[in-house]
Amino acid sequence: MAPVAAAPSEPSLYAFAYTVPGTTPAPTFIVAGAGEMRDRAQGPEGIVRHGDTSPDGMREKARFVMGVMQDRLRALGGDWGRVTAIDIYTAEPIHGLLAEEILRPAGPAAIHGVHWFPSRPPIRGLDFEMDLRGVARELVL
Repeated sequence: MAPVAAAPSEPSLYAFAYTVPGTTPAPTFIVAGAGEMRDRAQGPEGIVRHGDTSPDGMREKARFVMGVMQDRLRALGGDWGRVTAIDIYTAEPIHGLLAEEILRPAGPAAIHGVHWFPSRPPIRGLDFEMDLRGVARELVL
C-alpha cells in the first residue's frame, strides 16, 4: 500500500500473518486482499469504473469488492459471523459508502467495525481494496 499521509521514507513491512499449530473452536483464516479488478481482466478496461472516484463510483467499487470477499469467504468454508477484522485500503473518503456497502452486507462482522488505511492500493489504477480475517487470537506488538 502507498499511504497518503505519514508515508515511510522507504519501503516497509507493516504487518504479516502466520499460523502456529494449535486447537481453536473454529478454523482461522485470512481472505486475501482484492481490489476492483474483474476476474482475469487486464488493463484499465478490467477495472470497475476505472478512474471514477465520485461517490457513486466508489460505492460501485466497494460493492464489487464485497462480492469478491463474499465469494472467497465461502470458498474457505467461512461466513461473516466468523470474520473478526475488515481492512479497507483507499485514499478516497469511505463515510458515504460504509454503512450500506460494507457494514450491512458484513452482517455480524459489522460489530467489529472496519480499519481504514488511507492509502492507494498496490496496483496502478485501483482505488479500493480490502481484506478480511477471522482469528481466535491476534497479537499486536
